[in-house]
Amino acid sequence: MSGSIRTALGTTRRYAKQHLERYDKLEVQHPGAWDLVTKSSFKTTLDVLKNDLAKFQKHFNKWKQVVVETVDEIERAAEQDRLDAAMDCEENYDLIDALENAIFTINNRMEVPVPVQVQTPIALMVPGPVQAQTSNASSPQVTVPLQGHTSHSPQVTVPVQGHTSHSPQVTVPVLGQTSQSSGMVAYGTAPSPPARIPALDIPKFSGDYLKWSSFWERFDHAIHQQPFPEVEKLISLLGLLEGRALEEVEGFQVTGGNYNTVVKVLVDRFGNKQLILKELQMRLRSIKAADGSVENLRSTVNAINNICLQLKNNGVDINNDSLK
Repeated sequence: MSGSIRTALGTTRRYAKQHLERYDKLEVQHPGAWDLVTKSSFKTTLDVLKNDLAKFQKHFNKWKQVVVETVDEIERAAEQDRLDAAMDCEENYDLIDALENAIFTINNRMEVPVPVQVQTPIALMVPGPVQAQTSNASSPQVTVPLQGHTSHSPQVTVPVQGHTSHSPQVTVPVLGQTSQSSGMVAYGTAPSPPARIPALDIPKFSGDYLKWSSFWERFDHAIHQQPFPEVEKLISLLGLLEGRALEEVEGFQVTGGNYNTVVKVLVDRFGNKQLILKELQMRLRSIKAADGSVENLRSTVNAINNICLQLKNNGVDINNDSLK
C-alpha cells in the first residue's frame, strides 16, 4: 500500500543529496561575506533545500495516513513498522538534519550586510622627466611630456596642490586626443562592476497554468530581455519558482548554458495553450451555482465572466453549445 510513497521517498532522497552537494560547493567557493549576486545564488539553493525538506515531511505524513486508513490490523501493524523503520533510518535522519542545518546557515548568512565596495582613485602615471617652463611672470608652469605624443598634443593645466592661483602648474598632454582636440585630465575611479539584477517585486510562480502568462510577461520585461549575464537570469528565475514549477526544473545545474533550456521547459509546460484552455474549462464547470443572495450571485457572475473572457482571449468561441 505504501509502495508508491517509498518510491517517491527514494527519489526525494536522491535529489536532496545532489542539492546538498551543490550547497557544499557554493560554501567552499564563497567563504567570506556574500555580495548581491552570491546571495541570489544562495537564495535559489535555499528554496530548493526547503522544498526537499517539505517533501520528506509530506511523504511521511502521507504514509501515516495510509497506516490510519488500513483496516486489516496485521497489515496496519506491518505498515507502521515500515514507517517507523523509514523514519528511524540513519540515511533519512542524516539527510533531514543536513537540510535543516543548511537552511539555518543560509538564513543566518543572508542577514549579514553586503560589503561596501570602495572605488579606489586611479593615479595618473606620467613617465619621463619634468621640465619647467615659464609662460609669463605671474603664472609659471611645468610641462610634463608623455611618451608617444607630439608637442602639438592638446594639454591641460593642472594647479599644483597647496599653492595659490599664481603658483606653478603642471601642463599634461591629454591621452587619446588628436592634435586639434582638447580635453581635461581628471582623477578617475576603478571601472564599475557589471550591471546586476535588482530586487524584483514579482510574485513567485508555483505552477498554476492561469498565472503563467502574467508571471512570464513581467519576468520577460524585467530580466529576460535585459543584457544581464545568463547565469544571473537563471538564478533570478529559479528564485521566483516554487512547488510544481520548481520541481519541473530542479535537476538543472545553475549555469549560464542551462538558462535557455530551463526557460524552454517552463514555457512548453506552463505556456501550453491546450493545457491552459483545459484548466479554464475545468474551472468554469466547477463554479457552483449561486445560492440566491445578491452578493453570491454577483460573485458567481463575475467568476463566470472572467473565465469566459480569458477563453475568448485564447481564441475560443464562447458562444458554442459546449460552453452553454
